[in-house]
Amino acid sequence: MASFKHLPSGKWSARIRRRGHYVSRSFSTKGAAQRWARRVEDEIDADEYDGKREGETIGDLLKKYHAEVTHTKKGAARESRRIDQLLAHSVSQHLAAEFGPRHAREYRDSRLKEVSASTVKKELHLLSALMKHAIREWEMDVRNPIPDIRMPTAGSNGRDRRVSWKELRKLLEAAKSYKNRDFGDIVRIAYLTGMRQAEILSLAWEDIDFDRAIAVLRDTKNSEQRIVPLDHRVIRLLGRRKPADRRKKPKGRIFSYQSDGLRTVWHRITREIGITDLRFHDLRHEATSRFFEMGLSPLEVSSITGHKTLGMLRRYTHLDAAALATKIAQTRKKR
Repeated sequence: MASFKHLPSGKWSARIRRRGHYVSRSFSTKGAAQRWARRVEDEIDADEYDGKREGETIGDLLKKYHAEVTHTKKGAARESRRIDQLLAHSVSQHLAAEFGPRHAREYRDSRLKEVSASTVKKELHLLSALMKHAIREWEMDVRNPIPDIRMPTAGSNGRDRRVSWKELRKLLEAAKSYKNRDFGDIVRIAYLTGMRQAEILSLAWEDIDFDRAIAVLRDTKNSEQRIVPLDHRVIRLLGRRKPADRRKKPKGRIFSYQSDGLRTVWHRITREIGITDLRFHDLRHEATSRFFEMGLSPLEVSSITGHKTLGMLRRYTHLDAAALATKIAQTRKKR
């Protein structure tokens, strides 16, 4: 049987739960809501109900959300790619009014066959944010089913890809064939400092203190300023990029790449050298793991990398067993 609710906006909401269908719609009057509900219930009972004509799909909401909300976020580019993925999936064809836990579970399970648990979790969080926004801001009579399903956990699928020195050399060698030398320098900085891609691309000359060998990161993922110590090789690299006229103090962004352009070159080069399972973020993982292997404490590492908790750092500390064995042996000798 249908239920009716008077909304704060003055409209009337009609909800129908019948024979596996969950349908809702808003009307300007209660009478209109009741007439619609009677018609839909009759069609459901006669197996003639066609939900596609009853309202917006998840895909429609995603497009609206992208236009109104996504561009205001720090991670707009990443969220745009996730929205594109959702739009390419059959989940986008479901009616928003009928979107329930079963559909969310089906999406989760199908995506887990294609990508990592971490990626699926982020996509589900986006769907949840979408449905919350539709309820709170657009006053849509829909539900958010994401809290009602089990979120995937990384478990043994957590990524622990290390980057060998041989792979780094191959990357840098291939980068020499490109006129824009930014790519090679960006890769070196990521490998040596553990900075995120976005942090490197947003670096400005004003952020570099050559005398103290530090970089002040102002545009971070956590929106908190961070000071990163710079390896002498990074200082030398940045020094070479300065204008030839030393009297001119450089200003503005150091690198010309935008994230999409860098991603394109990364994929092209990794295909060329035959290392297709390597991601740019693996450079950060490698740097963070090496910091631990150098003997730095979790607090010291987090101050460099910006990880907020020890739990977040734990997934980056798949340390080289041989390096640990050497360190243990050295400790025993001191005794």
